[in-house]
Amino acid sequence: MNKTLLAATALVALSSAATAADLPYRSAPASYGAAPVFTWAGPYVGVNAGALWASRTRPELYDASGLPFPGPISDSDSAGVSVGGTVGYNMQFGPNFVAGAEADLSWANLNRKSRLSSIDRPGGELTVTSAEFNNKLDYYGTLRGRLGVLAMPSLLLYATGGVAFADAKHSGLGTSVTADDDGVAFGSKSSTKWGYTLGAGMEYALSNNLSVKGEYLYVGLSDTRYLMTDVADGAPMSSVKDHNDFSTVRVGLNYRFGGF
Repeated sequence: MNKTLLAATALVALSSAATAADLPYRSAPASYGAAPVFTWAGPYVGVNAGALWASRTRPELYDASGLPFPGPISDSDSAGVSVGGTVGYNMQFGPNFVAGAEADLSWANLNRKSRLSSIDRPGGELTVTSAEFNNKLDYYGTLRGRLGVLAMPSLLLYATGGVAFADAKHSGLGTSVTADDDGVAFGSKSSTKWGYTLGAGMEYALSNNLSVKGEYLYVGLSDTRYLMTDVADGAPMSSVKDHNDFSTVRVGLNYRFGGF
């Protein structure tokens, strides 16, 4: 009797253990860290290249007494290219707004030539005057603020503005011929011109660190004034007022230190 009871008890225990082994096993779920959030904030460096064209291409010429010189001066459409480098810093406010500062310096080869041809009779004497004016831009730079909105997390639309400067070289050479005499006048000036710049653009993030951009800038610089003097005796013959404004469309590639 006792042996039968012990055997039955052992059989029940073995059945319970087998049933428990077949039950599904539940463990605590594995913990995962939050995915990093992409951000435009942080410093960056880059390169840019673009096309430039002069906004005002006709210089103004005045005679020795300060009166506008008679005769039309031709417009000369001018275009060039530029290539340079960029440094900047962005701050991101919330999910949609980005503000920052950017500086760039570019080599440029914007050249312009304008010509004057005039036939006049001052005091009844026939005078034939011709002249050529040259304007050359070797480099320019800007220091700007940027304020933008994110059309999508990877696409930044922005407005930009600040100060600008450029190295401008000017020269003029003219001849004046009458029945009794002829003269040659020359003048030149090289200087760094300062002004402002305004523009807009867009920048697209290719990855966490690389982005491409396209932008338009208008650069308004102070005018250049210089004298043209008689080559023979140095007497002032005329004065020239030339403009230095230009526009540029350029593309760039930026490397941002950060991205998350």
